[in-house]
Amino acid sequence: MVDEKHVTGVIAVPYQFRERELYILLLHRKKSEKNIWVGWEFPKGSLDGKTTNQAIERELQQEANIVKSRIRPINYRGRHHTFEYTFYESPEKMIRRLMYVFSVEVEKTEDIRVNGKEHDRYIWRKYRDAFRYLKKRNMRRSLSIVKKVITGNLHHY
Repeated sequence: MVDEKHVTGVIAVPYQFRERELYILLLHRKKSEKNIWVGWEFPKGSLDGKTTNQAIERELQQEANIVKSRIRPINYRGRHHTFEYTFYESPEKMIRRLMYVFSVEVEKTEDIRVNGKEHDRYIWRKYRDAFRYLKKRNMRRSLSIVKKVITGNLHHY
C-alpha cells in the first residue's frame, strides 16, 4: 500500500530588467541522497507552518541569499496561480504538492549566493534562454505566466 502525503508550498520566479531585457534567475539543483532530480529550477519550498508570504521570503533567503526584493503573488484567471505535481519519495511514499507561484523582482545590488545544500550554482538568463533551461512543464508554464504579468499582459492582485 502506498502512503500518500499532501504538501503545500511556494515557488518564486526571480527576475530583473536590464536595459529593457527580462532576465530570470535559475538555480541548479544538485544530486544528493534527498534530491534524485538534477536540473535548473526556481527557489521553492514547503509552507512548514508559515504563511505563503513568510515561506517565500524564507526560501529566497535560504536558497539564493535574496533579502531585498519585491514579492508579488501571481493572479491568473481570477485567482492565485498554482500548480500541482506528484512524486514518489520511495516506492511506498507518494507526495502530492500544491505550489503557489510568486514573481520576485530582485534588487540589482543583491548578493546572490546558493546555499550549497540543495543547489550548486545559479545563472541569470534572458527569458527565452531561461525557458529553454527549464525541463519541467509546470516551471515553464509558471515562467510564461509571470512574464505576461510583469510585462503588462496580465495583472497582479
